[in-house]
Amino acid sequence: STADKRKLVKFVTGSGRLPPPGTEVLRVQVLFEEEGEATTAAALGTLPQAHTCDNLLEVPNYWAALCAKHGLSSAASEGLATNDPSMYTELQNDLERVLHDRFHTAVHECE
Repeated sequence: STADKRKLVKFVTGSGRLPPPGTEVLRVQVLFEEEGEATTAAALGTLPQAHTCDNLLEVPNYWAALCAKHGLSSAASEGLATNDPSMYTELQNDLERVLHDRFHTAVHECE
């Protein structure tokens, strides 16, 4: 919704207003960490983080965390779409759910 988009912009920039076209850049950075059980637990429980001075959004590597949770390395997950489509679909659905939940919490609870 438009209200959710405005909240996301406010979360990342600190302002609920869109900047004039061509004047601002929003950067998104996925945080890559060493894979492991402890990292998995931490990443799945970590919210996206914004640095409003730099218009930077840091997103934990939820994909790697979900792969590790299912006993896969990120590299092994690359062939899943072909080799095990049902597992790949399950991981994609889990990723969508995690992204939605974490962004919703971060964006709606930041005020």
